Amino acid sequence: MADPQLKAKVEELIRDNRVLLFMKGTPEMPQCGFSMRVVGVLEQLGVEYGAVDVLPILQPLREVTAVAAKRSSRRARPRPREPGTRSRSRRRRRRSGC
Repeated sequence: MADPQLKAKVEELIRDNRVLLFMKGTPEMPQCGFSMRVVGVLEQLGVEYGAVDVLPILQPLREVTAVAAKRSSRRARPRPREPGTRSRSRRRRRRSGC
């Protein structure tokens, strides 16, 4: 369940801003390319908007999921393949950035 204080703050921000941007960083200092492009578009169009930096909220989540991922990787052992067979799963290339 969502933190009641966080939920109230988000509802207030939505109520007070016709356009609200949830972004990585701030409009003055975006922390990813997508956030920077969206800020540029909004400013070029002259749109008044509010912005919420999601990074402080994401860091605790990343820490928790990193610990969980380490635990699950210890439990999951890949099954050996038979010689001459190919794996059906393909690893997806991770994109850097946002």
